[in-house]
Amino acid sequence: MYPNLQCHIDANINASINTLQPIVDSKIDKVLFSSKVKATWANNYLISQLQQTRFQAKKLTFEGIPTLANSNSKNIDFSLNQLIGIFEKQTDRLALTLYQPKNTQAQLSAQLYARHQATKKSQPADYKALLNVDVSKFLLHHEVLFKSDTVTAAVTDISTSKAKMAKKVEPKEPLKAAPLTFSSDFKITMGAAQRNHKQLLPPTNLHGNFRLANNTLQVETTLANPYDDILAQVDVNADLITKKTKVKLHHRTIVFTKKNSLKNYYFPNLSLPLDITDGSITTSASFIIDDNNQLTGTANISTDQLSGNYRNIDITQLNSSLYVAFSPNGIRTLRPMALFAQQVKAGITLTMPSLILDLDTQTDQYTLHRISANLFGGSLSAHSISRTNLRNLTSIPVTVFGLNINKITDLIDHEGIEFTGILDGTIPISIVDGKPEIHSGVLQSRHPGGVLRYLDGSVIDKKVKAAGHHSPLVVSEILKNYHYRTLAIKVNYARNGVLKTQSHLKGYNPDFQYGRPININLAVEDNILELIKTINMINASEIEQKISEHFNH
Repeated sequence: MYPNLQCHIDANINASINTLQPIVDSKIDKVLFSSKVKATWANNYLISQLQQTRFQAKKLTFEGIPTLANSNSKNIDFSLNQLIGIFEKQTDRLALTLYQPKNTQAQLSAQLYARHQATKKSQPADYKALLNVDVSKFLLHHEVLFKSDTVTAAVTDISTSKAKMAKKVEPKEPLKAAPLTFSSDFKITMGAAQRNHKQLLPPTNLHGNFRLANNTLQVETTLANPYDDILAQVDVNADLITKKTKVKLHHRTIVFTKKNSLKNYYFPNLSLPLDITDGSITTSASFIIDDNNQLTGTANISTDQLSGNYRNIDITQLNSSLYVAFSPNGIRTLRPMALFAQQVKAGITLTMPSLILDLDTQTDQYTLHRISANLFGGSLSAHSISRTNLRNLTSIPVTVFGLNINKITDLIDHEGIEFTGILDGTIPISIVDGKPEIHSGVLQSRHPGGVLRYLDGSVIDKKVKAAGHHSPLVVSEILKNYHYRTLAIKVNYARNGVLKTQSHLKGYNPDFQYGRPININLAVEDNILELIKTINMINASEIEQKISEHFNH
């Protein structure tokens, strides 16, 4: 009616609200708002501009999620340099555009807090974090289209005061909304994330950009630590019509050194059972998330000369590769999984441990191509084993070759014992309900056997001499210089952790009864290291009991 009408506003707005309840189960306390507003409405356009906008709130409380009690945000502070809005009315559409001018920025900071309790009986956990969000290059564009028809209406001619019929275009109800266009650059920084007053996550920042257009959301993000070292780069492409999302984790290598270790550099002040002090890890992945939130894709992880420790297990120079395909039906290796290390220390020292394995959890097929390790001067190995169901594995024969008994005694640091010889054999390992078992393992000594004796001047030697010849300890004189020709050990290990060994030694002591043959049979519910220790357990020693029984008969 009045195409030349214009309206202008140039104002400063300041507002404060003591308490605001925008939705059910929510409350905002002590709200402050200020902004400069400039706007012009003319010729079917509304152009507005917000400048130096700031929104502050002391506390925002939300109680709408049952498992999150006392969920709130404190010290909320939002600031905006400049935002321009354009509203345009045309014959067949309404168009809205919001954007940030170049070199302007919006910022949000807040302290987040929540108490999580999954059930009434479970222990609650308190979470805290500092959140900072920076937004730039913000753009939003939206159009609503109308279906326009030509209709006849009565119009009065003022000059003649006569009514006449004229054709006039009038918009009807909105027909449809054009796809929304929405884009922005962002940087999200999360700091001081805690769980029950202990650091949960290290300070990290996520920056990148997103664009929503033609019902497709595209996101490019980079995850970095506080030193701006890139930890991961991810691209997301989501089709909002088909509800399928493509995710790509870019090929990325993270390098570790003693100075830039996992705990001290990448994740400082975080309580981790793991630390990596040398080498590198390379990762990449690509997968699709379907409309049922199920994942299908591939992942590739490899390590190069990786060294570190995990719960008192030291690993040196680990080279490994894992390339798998995964789907809702299971995980399948696309090439054999391989692990090779120079050394692993886990109570005992394993050198050159290796593993080559193929698996397919969908068909429940597992193929152990090779597993091996060197220890105690010999080796353990198994080859070409195919099985199904990892929780219940039938017997896997582990070959024992060249174990040096003297190195085993060195491990327990028993200076009063000399025990020599080389062992070979087979240890069949089974997995029952996820726990290992050993049935009828056999170890045998190599020719010509070895020596089992306590040394002159040792604690055992002094106890034997102090007891005199009339003491039952006289039987220990046999072990003062026992030479065995053969040693056979049967090994059984139950799921309850009890290791039972039955040992049979055939030999003699050249200094006892003119070197007459002496056979010793032992049944010990422990391991061979404990068998050696029993030599020093003078009181109720199983060795002495067996020897006494032998001579009494």
